[in-house]
Amino acid sequence: MERQSSSQDKGEGAQEGKAKRKVKEAIGAVTGDKENKAEGAQDKAKGRAKEATGAVTGDEAKKSEGRKDQTKGTAKDKLGKAKDLLK
Repeated sequence: MERQSSSQDKGEGAQEGKAKRKVKEAIGAVTGDKENKAEGAQDKAKGRAKEATGAVTGDEAKKSEGRKDQTKGTAKDKLGKAKDLLK
């Protein structure tokens, strides 16, 4: 025998769905900020290593690539900090 849904059952399902969405949004906001900061730090470190390698070997292209990676890392870090401020 099938049970028919009552309006109360539908209301509870909607509330549960809304709660799950809010939790996912909160988790995404928190992890997104941390990911940006972590990726930023990683890019900065990678850039410093490339720049140093380029300086030692005399490879200007490698030095330039390292500076570019550092700039990209700084941008990601600032994006993560900006997201923190908007919370």
